Amino acid sequence: MHFDKEHFKKIGVVVLSAFIDNANNMKLNFKVLESFVGSLDKDSRSINGNSDIFIDHVVNSNSKYIRFFSAANTKTVKESSILAINN
Repeated sequence: MHFDKEHFKKIGVVVLSAFIDNANNMKLNFKVLESFVGSLDKDSRSINGNSDIFIDHVVNSNSKYIRFFSAANTKTVKESSILAINN
């Protein structure tokens, strides 16, 4: 199996809600609210080429909870530094 180096520039983002679980001895528990996978390459497209999969765009067009803001990192070609904030 051949792996293109672009496949190693992917990132996963999970938005969790933390809560005290009364039914489980007051233990801290987590609930997954959202999850996303995308690329750190701002020009990345899906395998079929139909979708923009840059993580910034994926999160911002789908998340109810967070926004991503990115800035091009000139030292690493097309990769980006990303800042996430609570909506």
